[in-house]
Amino acid sequence: MSGVKLYRLLSLLAVLLLATMAAAPFPQAPANPGCPPAGCPAPGEMVVARVDYGIRARLDALAPALDIWEVHAAEGWLLAQIPYSSVADLQAQGYTVAVDWEQTAALHQPNLQLAGQTQGIPSYPC
Repeated sequence: MSGVKLYRLLSLLAVLLLATMAAAPFPQAPANPGCPPAGCPAPGEMVVARVDYGIRARLDALAPALDIWEVHAAEGWLLAQIPYSSVADLQAQGYTVAVDWEQTAALHQPNLQLAGQTQGIPSYPC
C-alpha cells in the first residue's frame, strides 16, 4: 500500500472515530440507588424526578414529552413528573435521572379537608 493511500485510510478512520465519539450520549449516572422503604413504584406510577439535560437543545427535545415543573437553566437540570418507567428510558438516552422520593411521596398524599372545612379545595383554607 502506498504512503498516500495509507495516509487517506488513517485519516478516514480518525474522522469516523471522532464522529462516533461526538455522537455518543453523555455518560450516565447509576440508576436510582434504591427505592423508598415502601418499595419501588409500579412502572406507570408517577414520580418526581430531576433530569440533567446539560444544553438547551436537549431541554428542547425533552419539553414536549415531559410534565416539567421547574427548569434550572444555569445548572442544566429540570424537575418533572414522569412515569417511573421513563426513568430507565431517559437514562438509556444518556440523561442523568434521579427520583426525588420525598417529593414523590408528597405527590401521592391525599388532600384531606381541614378541621371544620365543608367546601372548597381540601387542605386549602379558601
